[in-house]
Amino acid sequence: MSKKATIIAFKLNVRNKPTTTGSQILRVLPRDTIVEVEDMPQKVDNIIWRRLRNSQEWIAEIDLSTGERFIQLSEISEPEPPPTDPQTWKVVVRRVNIRNVPSLNGDVVRTITFEDEIVLDNNTRHVGEKGWVWRKIVSDENTEEWVAEVNENTGFRLLERVVEREDIDDLVVSSNARVQTQGTQFILDGEPFRFVGANLREFAYYTRSDILPAATANDQDVQITALRQIGMRVVRLFAPHHRIDTATSIQLLKNALDKLHQANLLAIVTLTDALGVSGYNITEDRVRFHNQILGHVNKTTYFHEEGYRLFYLPFVERVVQSLRDHPAIFAWEIGNEFAIHPQPANSNDGNAFLAFHDTVSRRIRQLDPNHLITTGLVNTGHGTPAFHNAEDYARRLYSIPSIDFATVHFYQHMNNPNAAMADEEGRSLVDFRVVKSLGKPIIVEEFGSAIGNHNRVNFTAMKLNAWISSGAAGFMQWGFSATGRDIGVGDNQFGMDNYSSANTPIFDALVRLYRDWAKNLANG
Repeated sequence: MSKKATIIAFKLNVRNKPTTTGSQILRVLPRDTIVEVEDMPQKVDNIIWRRLRNSQEWIAEIDLSTGERFIQLSEISEPEPPPTDPQTWKVVVRRVNIRNVPSLNGDVVRTITFEDEIVLDNNTRHVGEKGWVWRKIVSDENTEEWVAEVNENTGFRLLERVVEREDIDDLVVSSNARVQTQGTQFILDGEPFRFVGANLREFAYYTRSDILPAATANDQDVQITALRQIGMRVVRLFAPHHRIDTATSIQLLKNALDKLHQANLLAIVTLTDALGVSGYNITEDRVRFHNQILGHVNKTTYFHEEGYRLFYLPFVERVVQSLRDHPAIFAWEIGNEFAIHPQPANSNDGNAFLAFHDTVSRRIRQLDPNHLITTGLVNTGHGTPAFHNAEDYARRLYSIPSIDFATVHFYQHMNNPNAAMADEEGRSLVDFRVVKSLGKPIIVEEFGSAIGNHNRVNFTAMKLNAWISSGAAGFMQWGFSATGRDIGVGDNQFGMDNYSSANTPIFDALVRLYRDWAKNLANG
């Protein structure tokens, strides 16, 4: 018998004997390498050793004296036999050519496009030039047609097998919901709704002196008053903090939502921060998985191995179940700025990223059919596999029926105000084009002009006009604070506040700008 072993040490030496004394290092296995080991361990020098299957090579499993583990063992599951009956497949890219022979040099018979379905013969498979896997199409016509399924060299996939799923009506927001979507716009209480809003990431935790020592409950009231005077209708706040248990987080979140509702404000509730550096993460998640750049989650353990099911998903379920009837909720957000790390991303990474969003949004919808669901992404470029068409990948994400609208985040860079931001904003335009074609809304969820720019107000006005005029349904300022003093919130580089020396000179001008836009949007 044998087991699957995943290397969890930074690197692991493969030796010719089950001991470090006098043994020869044959090769080195890096972290995340997967091998098969025999299920007959040996204990030598207080270390448990495993022999590689069908080999005379040995690796260490665990040091019993320190408790340090080098590999993670799991059972080897028998792969399901491939289906033999004809199966229905659908196109997952923009367009695919059908050819008369299994070759790129064949004649193009016809073309099928995104979401088109075809029936393939599962007993016929041909690997052709450049790694393309060709499949024969089942047809009543007396012709032979072939289509490429996937490129085995690059992982680029053109087709996916259609599996039986529940009725799509079970995955879309209820017609009884207070906030709904109608094409690319929102409907609030039966009326079209476009808005300006603000990010108050820490808002639920103002009363916790161990997190925000300078903040008080009164500062929540000051913020709400300022938002109402401007006409901002939607606030974005984060649900967890790594120092706080789930039950307490839910209560703090409810208290914050109660205040927002009393002021006729709505909230986008962000269910975690993918960036561990902020601290607004689920406690166990942060310790276990946030070990990449800026504390991002590790793609292998979190998405491929579905580590998100251990702590993140139970947290989401408890929060949603507890607060699903709260009238202040505008939308649930899967997380702030999830992305694939470490880079580069391959096709399997991209598929695991999509599966995560599908699974989580589906579960939220099952628990709460009356509130919208969104992603919290910077843009889909942060999940798109290398060498893949960005619009095709974005279409696959936003076609998930339980994701109701898109978010994009972009900022003006401090040193090069025009060029540096254009790249992230340019990627966001991919999301804009795709959701528009799918008939879903999009909002600019995070935006901030930079302290290095002397025309910050004009720049903000230009971006507001460009995105709202083009069809964005909302625009939200990052790092808002009107408390008059530093309480540990806001952002002194890209924010809008009246306490930092960088932002105070333009605060009143930004207030006037957003107030004018709020009036214009309210008047249609």
